[in-house]
Amino acid sequence: MENILATIAAATKERIAAQKLETSPEEMARRAEEAAVEELEENAERGIVDPEGAPTFRYPFYEHLSCPGLSFICEVKKASPSAGVIAEDFPFLDIAVDYSASGAAAVSCLTEPTWFQGSDEQLFEIADTVAVPVLRKDFVVDPYMVDQARALGAYAVLLITSLLDDDTLASCIERARILGMDALVEARNEEEISRALAAGASIIGVNNRNLDDFSVDFGHAARLRPLVPEDVLFVVESGLKGPEDVAKLVSIGADAVLVGEALMRADDRRAALGELLDAAEAALGDEEADGPGTEEPADEAAPGAEAPTPAGEAIPESEPDSVTAPSPSPSPTAAAAPEPEPTPEPAPAAEPEPVGPPAGDPWWPEGVARVPHPAPAVKFCGITCDEDAESVNEVCVDYAGFVFAPASKRCVTRDEANALRLRLDDYVSTVGVFVDADPAEIAFIAACGIISIAQLHGSEDAAYIKRLRALAPSELVIWQAVQVTGPEDVRRGEQSPADFVLFDAGAGSGETFDWSLLADVERPFGLAGGLSPDNIADAMTAVHPVLVDASTGVEAAELGPHGRPVKDRDAMLRFKDLARRPY
Repeated sequence: MENILATIAAATKERIAAQKLETSPEEMARRAEEAAVEELEENAERGIVDPEGAPTFRYPFYEHLSCPGLSFICEVKKASPSAGVIAEDFPFLDIAVDYSASGAAAVSCLTEPTWFQGSDEQLFEIADTVAVPVLRKDFVVDPYMVDQARALGAYAVLLITSLLDDDTLASCIERARILGMDALVEARNEEEISRALAAGASIIGVNNRNLDDFSVDFGHAARLRPLVPEDVLFVVESGLKGPEDVAKLVSIGADAVLVGEALMRADDRRAALGELLDAAEAALGDEEADGPGTEEPADEAAPGAEAPTPAGEAIPESEPDSVTAPSPSPSPTAAAAPEPEPTPEPAPAAEPEPVGPPAGDPWWPEGVARVPHPAPAVKFCGITCDEDAESVNEVCVDYAGFVFAPASKRCVTRDEANALRLRLDDYVSTVGVFVDADPAEIAFIAACGIISIAQLHGSEDAAYIKRLRALAPSELVIWQAVQVTGPEDVRRGEQSPADFVLFDAGAGSGETFDWSLLADVERPFGLAGGLSPDNIADAMTAVHPVLVDASTGVEAAELGPHGRPVKDRDAMLRFKDLARRPY
């Protein structure tokens, strides 16, 4: 195994020389610049601009790695010189999707064809499929390979310091920056770290594997960590075997770790990555708990303190003598406020008249009357066409849901959802419904302003939700739908780290479940699953949700002209009226 790095580098030079004969450096540069310009045009449409208003790059690889906690760069790798063939069965695209859907900050793709059995084609397909940034991992010996990486769809490129002289290293870093990419600059000793910093590296990786003979020393990166400034991201490469190693990386202040073989050999890659993410979160919590502890204890919550609504907004305490309509999300905290001084009992009054909402109430459109009782918010899900949007406006409900799950007959594209959003009245909050989607894709849809709430309907766990929070705009609210088959599902919903939980019979099933299972739930919750004008009164008598969600139960019998279900306006009106009556 001696001098394997030099051997691979020599072979790479021959490979690139041959590729230059097929695609000239000038043409490759043109392709890379074209990809960069396309990104800038997209960013201009999304409002990603500099102070002067000019579109700018996001540099998503750096952005994802700089999120709080330990980030994971997960590698798609068929073979290596040290391990030989790691995966005989190599569905590289499925592997990449598993990573991105399970909380990976980025995906690393090997393109070296001989020792690692990678390819440029694999990189192109992966970058075209996943929404997280992709790192091209190869043995860069020529700036041509930086242009090539951008043209193939990568948002980052690995640069091994020992393979490049100072000028070439600096020019590769700068070229990547110009193209909207990041460079992960690998260094293995003090001298190479100094060279990397002098060349302008903003992300430095220390490989625990010696690339001369491919031996591994897991403590190598820890010894070099003090040499890398805090304003430069620090990535540990190689050697991580499982969750038991994660705490060591957190303790040295690593920003990210590149994981390959440990995940590639796992029977369940999603579960294995979830365990690593859980270990990182636990280790970070232990570090915070071991801190100096000099903070003063938090004050007790004041009576009537603000509490979350399903939309993640706060319900302020009302003045004792003001007349306001209660929020559709009654707060257990607010309910604990002490009663005001007793006043003379008023004369008996007739049935309470509807009253208007307080000024600025985010839950209710201006001018629409309400009765003063804790009525639930109403959401209609599966909006698929302009007629549905018009019905939502006419019925005046709180939420409209767009389904982004490809398996659903109500699925809409991002562009369709955006067009429908623009037809909705401003007071209607938009909810995106997802099933085990790539967190970065949800974050992108939210960043585009298409949705303000993400409703998760799959197997998303705490690590997934944490990753989504890190990627998405801070104002995105996360709801988790929990399919209820028994008491254990209810307990799981009560413990969800999401902003709000929705108990359901199963996404789009049209069936109800045993509502009595929710009788003792203390957390504010939403109710879904088979709700319709025919059973909403029974549901509201049985339980007290702060939100009700209907889809199939308010749809017309016939499909719309676009071949998808459409909403029945009369059914929507009846559903809302029945849901908001006092029970």
